[in-house]
This record gives sequence, structure tokens and C-alpha cells, in this order.
Amino acid sequence: MESSWLRTASVFVPGDHGSTFGGNPLACAAGYAVSKFIIDQAVPENAAKMGDYLLAELGKLKAKHPTISSVRGCGLLIGLEFNSDVAEKITYDCLEQGLVINFLKTNMLRVIPPLIITPKRSR
Repeated sequence: MESSWLRTASVFVPGDHGSTFGGNPLACAAGYAVSKFIIDQAVPENAAKMGDYLLAELGKLKAKHPTISSVRGCGLLIGLEFNSDVAEKITYDCLEQGLVINFLKTNMLRVIPPLIITPKRSR
């Protein structure tokens, strides 16, 4: 009995399919491992949960600081908009403290934490 990969391969002729990196064993193993981790660790569910948590906490910060005009986001892609041009300074101040964020405009920050973030910081 002919194996399924031989039947599949028989439909290709030279030049039909080619790629420098596509489908090699290492790339396939890495893709499988990443996909398995995402599923096993419920990464999308964690991103949604932590995104809601982060938006709520930043909303509390906005309530205390009128210079923050809006907090918005989806999952763990979060934006903070300010009433003044402070985003660049805040970005560099955060970087000095070990927090990597970036500014999109002079009054807009983007925060994109890792998808596997947890509420408590551990060291």
C-alpha cells in the first residue's frame, strides 16, 4: 500500500511548489511546538482576561490623572491617550525603569505586554 505522503507528493511536478524555508523539519517542529503551547496554555483566553484586567486598572489610573484623556484596547493591545504631548517623555521614563512601551504620537502610548503575562509580577 502506497503511503499518503507519496500520494500527495505525486500531484506535484518540478516547479509547482518550492520554498527556501517552508516545510523543513525544523520549521515544522517549531511551528508545532508554538501551536501546542498556545493551545495547552490557553494563551488567547489569558490575553483576553489580562487585557480586561489591564484596561480596568488603567481606567482607575485615568480617573486619578486628568491628563489621561482615554484608555482603550483589545486584548493586550492597549493605548493611552493624553491631553498633552507627554508620550515620548513617559516612554523614556518607563524604559529607565525596565518597562518597554512605545509612543505612537506625541500624546499616545501603546502598551503590548507578553500574551502570557500574569497579574502579579515575579522576580
